[in-house]
Amino acid sequence: MASKRISIVGTGSVGEALIREASARGHKITAFESDPKKAEHLARLKGIQVIRLRETSLEELRDGGVASASLVLATSDDDEQNMRTITYSLDLGVSRVGSIAADEEHREIFQRLGAESVIVPARIVAERLCGLFLSTSVVYDIVLNDGSRIAQIIVNEGSSLCGTSPSSIGLVEEDHWVIDVMRNERHYPPTSIDTLAPGDLVTVFLARQRATNAELSAMLQ
Repeated sequence: MASKRISIVGTGSVGEALIREASARGHKITAFESDPKKAEHLARLKGIQVIRLRETSLEELRDGGVASASLVLATSDDDEQNMRTITYSLDLGVSRVGSIAADEEHREIFQRLGAESVIVPARIVAERLCGLFLSTSVVYDIVLNDGSRIAQIIVNEGSSLCGTSPSSIGLVEEDHWVIDVMRNERHYPPTSIDTLAPGDLVTVFLARQRATNAELSAMLQ
């Protein structure tokens, strides 16, 4: 995978983990952080450029080189700052902007502003815990701007998905496919997995305007 120039604005509780993961994958990271202690801590990470913010203004992001980033991610714990980051990044001509949000209401607002994808961390944690301990569950479900969806499903003991092949996972509509199976923290092509087992994470792409919530739920029956 080609290295990307990524700007992460407002590191928050999610941002540092994201910085470490993206950096480990070989991407060039610039972290924008207003908290002086957090900025000092991030500056100790190898290969990370850190820029201190005063108020997350258009001028600060421009001077920090955000316009040259191939991707900007707004990961502040403050949704007002994330909103400014999305707006200013798009004003600067950034082609891809993503964000986290505190709740579903802000997620919808951020998507209307033009963010490509918006994640609600609390929802993902809740669904992951339900998936691990209660039933088969969707770990995350992202609706993209064109109406297509990417969903990740965790397979649990007793689930109807156990013992089935990835190719047998079906919906009412045809335009969907399994794109990844993660097992024991390793990613596998779906064709290399004969049968799904408890703990597997199955990622499915659902084509534009095809997959309704009811059809997605049918995968979990």
